[in-house]
Amino acid sequence: MAHNIVIDLSPQSIDKALEWVRQERTRIQNAINSLIQMLLDKGVEVAKAHVVNIDTGATLNSIHSSIGMYKDDVVGVIIAGEHAVWLEFGTGVRHNGAGGSYPIELPQGTTNGTYPISPPKPSTENGWYYPTDDERYILFEIDGQGYGFTYGIASNQFMYKAMQSIIAVAPQWAKDHFEALL
Repeated sequence: MAHNIVIDLSPQSIDKALEWVRQERTRIQNAINSLIQMLLDKGVEVAKAHVVNIDTGATLNSIHSSIGMYKDDVVGVIIAGEHAVWLEFGTGVRHNGAGGSYPIELPQGTTNGTYPISPPKPSTENGWYYPTDDERYILFEIDGQGYGFTYGIASNQFMYKAMQSIIAVAPQWAKDHFEALL
């Protein structure tokens, strides 16, 4: 919606017009921030819904959003804890195949279904040993450290699903949000 500003060429009239423009800029920026936060909240909700059944709680509790400035633009990001990458992309060739099955291209040199450490004990199976203190999973100990064995997990894609949900609602939400603003 266009607005017309009628001013005379007095300093007071120009100052009044400039103040109106500053207020409009602030109102529009607040609406943009509000829309970004709504979309982030949607993404966090979807991400958490897809993690809840497969996570012990650490990743689930680490999923949150953040909104802030990057250069001159307001940006938002959904953040998940350090182990989230294993849930997102999956681990183990038994579940994901040697080439992987993630729906978007992985960074160059990254292979889905791999874990970049050597196991402490050789294995003839497609999996690896990992350090654990959970007695339910300890198969052997070395120097007081217990080790379990895993074949890995299938790719959960919870962040990809969150991104897809945001993409699906963003155009309509933006239209509705800014029509209400005007």
